[in-house]
Amino acid sequence: RYEWQLSSSLGAGTQVSYSWRDDIYGEDTALTPLAYAAYSVESYGIVNARAWIGPVDGNWELALVGQNLADSGYWTDLGSLVGTPSLPLSYAIEASYRW
Repeated sequence: RYEWQLSSSLGAGTQVSYSWRDDIYGEDTALTPLAYAAYSVESYGIVNARAWIGPVDGNWELALVGQNLADSGYWTDLGSLVGTPSLPLSYAIEASYRW
């Protein structure tokens, strides 16, 4: 996370995060070869970033947010043999106001 002042009343910042998940093999819980294949997940990395601007007093903030910037594909929630695919690359503009 990096923040800096643009003027006496306006600030900005950036933040980048990276998360790594190593290979997962379900050999301890797999009863059949099909279950073993279902419980196995290859490694993947996720990169998220955020850049914002707002007044130094923090009353409001405008931010550009990006998630899964490398568009990594993976599966989650394999414990029930029903997986959920990862969300694709996404981005958003956030606006917030604090009163």
